[in-house]
Amino acid sequence: MEAARSGDPARVAALLDQGADARAAEPDGTTALHWAARVAAAEVVEHLLAAGADPERANRYGITPLALAAESGEPAIVGALLAAGADPNTATPAGETVLMVAARTGRVPVLDRLLAAGATVDATESWRDQTALMWAAAENNADAVRRLLAAGAGVEARSGAGLTPLLFAVREGHIDAVRALLNGGADVNAGVNNTTASTGSYTPAATGHTTPLALAIVNAHYELAATLLEAGADSNAYDARGTLLHALAWIRRPGSGRPPAPTGNLDSLYLARRLLAQGANPNVRIAWREIPFEVDLGIVKPPPNISVGRNFISFVGATPFYLAAKHADLELMKLLVDYGADPLTPTGQGVDSADGGGRPGVLGRRESGSAQRHPRARAARGTEDDPRPRQRPACGCRLRRHGDRRRRGGPAAAPPAEPAGAGRAARPGRHALGRLHGAARRRDDGLEPDRPVPDRAGC
Repeated sequence: MEAARSGDPARVAALLDQGADARAAEPDGTTALHWAARVAAAEVVEHLLAAGADPERANRYGITPLALAAESGEPAIVGALLAAGADPNTATPAGETVLMVAARTGRVPVLDRLLAAGATVDATESWRDQTALMWAAAENNADAVRRLLAAGAGVEARSGAGLTPLLFAVREGHIDAVRALLNGGADVNAGVNNTTASTGSYTPAATGHTTPLALAIVNAHYELAATLLEAGADSNAYDARGTLLHALAWIRRPGSGRPPAPTGNLDSLYLARRLLAQGANPNVRIAWREIPFEVDLGIVKPPPNISVGRNFISFVGATPFYLAAKHADLELMKLLVDYGADPLTPTGQGVDSADGGGRPGVLGRRESGSAQRHPRARAARGTEDDPRPRQRPACGCRLRRHGDRRRRGGPAAAPPAEPAGAGRAARPGRHALGRLHGAARRRDDGLEPDRPVPDRAGC
């Protein structure tokens, strides 16, 4: 066993001549043939097979010598094991075949041997229903992708999660594998279906889906996204989170942390310009459903609809410009306006970019959305008919009955007239008056001696 692990053919031959059992195994079922295939020792494999080693024996984990040979990538060993009777379709307990192992490592000569021996090209795992082509695409083995496509692999096959080989390659940012799949006939707009989508209205559509282009954008693979656009990707594709322009506005968010680093030489603003130049609509509105928390419809509520307080602002009905304004993304805002975006399109709450979407200073915003909605904030700023702020009673106290009168709708007591020439400095401080009020109450209870107190008519 140790001689096979070290790949020493002379020592293995000597031990076999002395009567060593070529079929002996370790406690976990691993044989000398496993080790020889693992270390790519072709001569050791030949000695062991000649001495009667079993090429089909799997260890405790379901791994055969052929699978280890495919992983090591030595076609001569793979050919020897196949000639000795190894099954090219042997799979692990999870359903991973030897062809999948070879596709993952990208060894085309090994793929040739396995396919010639009858390996099933579109076999799927029992765990996630992934095929050998999906493995090759996810590992950017473009040559393996082309070889499997030539052998008839399904270019539009889907995993258990609904991903195609193209989506696997796009998610990882593998532009070479993407080009190989597109040249092999992959649909550039075939995505993962969603239940809710973004349209021009608030009625969720069942046709929205995450396309390869959307997947490239959310993972900051902008150069790959440009390649997909050149191949005919739909610039107006949408899913449950909005359009591609919405996605770029979410990703950029200046001042809200670092965006994901692009994997190529292009940036997000360049891609936004490309999308708009190819006809992306800058005025499409998000159509997420508003789902009350007390109602369980079996629909997952998207994160932007999660309420976090009374000043919560929903993004249902938001345009890409609204999202850009919310994060004060001036570059994207200017670009969207140049291509026809309406800055004042409101959300489903009736809030537009000038009201509550952006930050102070963006679009000349007068006050925040929460300040506009809060009744106390409006009262403190006055009204259009009476722009003067509401005044406190002249005594400056905060007795509860002042607030109670306002809450009950009754008229608040008018403050007493201030003597001519008296200014703020002429009146005692609020805290001093509060102490005098307290002293007056204690005096009424007989706890304090009589002494002058201010007139409380204003209270």
